[in-house]
Amino acid sequence: METTEKISIETQLVQEWESQFPVTGGGFFEQIRKEAIKRFEVLGVPDRKNEDWKYTNIRRVLNQGLTTKVNGTHPTKEDIANNLVPNLDANILVIANGKVDWGNSSVDSVEVKELTEGYSGNQDLFNKNFSKIAPTESNAMVALNTAFFNGVHINFKGESDKPLHVIHWMNAGAKTLVNTRTFISVEKSSSGEVIETFAAGGNTEGSVYNYVSEAVLAENANLHITKIQRETGGVHWLDNTSSSVERYAAFNTNTLTLNTDFARNDLNVSLDSESCEAHLYGVYLADDKQHIDNHSRIDHRFSNCQSNEHYKGVIGGKATAVFNGKVHVHRDAQKTNAFQENNNILLTDDATINSKPELEIYADDVKCSHGSTTGQLDDEALFYLRARGLSKEGATALLLNAFAEEVLDNIKNEELSNYLKALIEKRLGNLH
Repeated sequence: METTEKISIETQLVQEWESQFPVTGGGFFEQIRKEAIKRFEVLGVPDRKNEDWKYTNIRRVLNQGLTTKVNGTHPTKEDIANNLVPNLDANILVIANGKVDWGNSSVDSVEVKELTEGYSGNQDLFNKNFSKIAPTESNAMVALNTAFFNGVHINFKGESDKPLHVIHWMNAGAKTLVNTRTFISVEKSSSGEVIETFAAGGNTEGSVYNYVSEAVLAENANLHITKIQRETGGVHWLDNTSSSVERYAAFNTNTLTLNTDFARNDLNVSLDSESCEAHLYGVYLADDKQHIDNHSRIDHRFSNCQSNEHYKGVIGGKATAVFNGKVHVHRDAQKTNAFQENNNILLTDDATINSKPELEIYADDVKCSHGSTTGQLDDEALFYLRARGLSKEGATALLLNAFAEEVLDNIKNEELSNYLKALIEKRLGNLH
């Protein structure tokens, strides 16, 4: 039974690839695509016997007769406006159903090009990093994306005067698989901020958005990425973000999963030189039968580097959530300073969290700690607030907002911070 199902998924997707990408030459992207589809065929879609997918049934998500042929439209001006950050001056890049919608985009202070165009002027950068930071050798979903992708190259040079807001829009049709990609480079002593909003409209029931992002930070560079997964209908979101961080550089991410039936976020950071750092923060809110899975890995490869990771979740209804974070300290990574924590509040007896923070340490001169907590709201705190005149609902809302919003304190962009707090407050108010 399992063998038949496995063949049906892989064979269908390989056949669709062969019909869309006939072998016409040995160019850079053509070669990468060919190697990726072969690797996907060998790896196969993982089942729950795979430790990384133990609590997430990705085969069920993909085994539904998916097509890669998009039957959707561009978002309207109203769709875009509904997903913008109020009062924020930003470059706008719209990616509709996996492809850049230049007509709805407005980019004037960041270099953004189609991947093929980006490669023509940055061959050394692409040859060294593209499809290597997020390798296809061991990850079937990255291999699948690499075989099918459309995407853009985003380059930050100097001090960026305003953020780049990327709106990933899905209305590709029911049971449609979309693969898209961003390749981000931040040049030496440069900085950039990227806000990514994942949203959907129309008939998206059972569709899958398989997204891969690779970020390369040169020496003394700084990159801050904020991901917002919000009201998304029936889309299943797969997000695999990987970054390479060089000397004196800093990589910062905030991932907010607010209201989606299914989300799997893989975040991989490689600290590839001395004296660099990474800061990973996340909030996930779920109810009904929603499923949210956050997997992360931070590789400390050199000495004098630091990493901080803090994720918080509020889970109600019959929802399930997963947190699996690994910090790997390699043998040469002396003087490492690494902190990791995951905190969860369960609102119902049927809500579930599977939390597994991990440390794997091969150096002896390090300062590393990790922890995980799961519980319900503090009865004493509720009593204290109610004794001062708050209703039970008001006291509960106050405590939940304070709990969830703590991990946003690192966001210095005031307009973005206020917007995210408002989204969290609204979502918590509707959480079952």
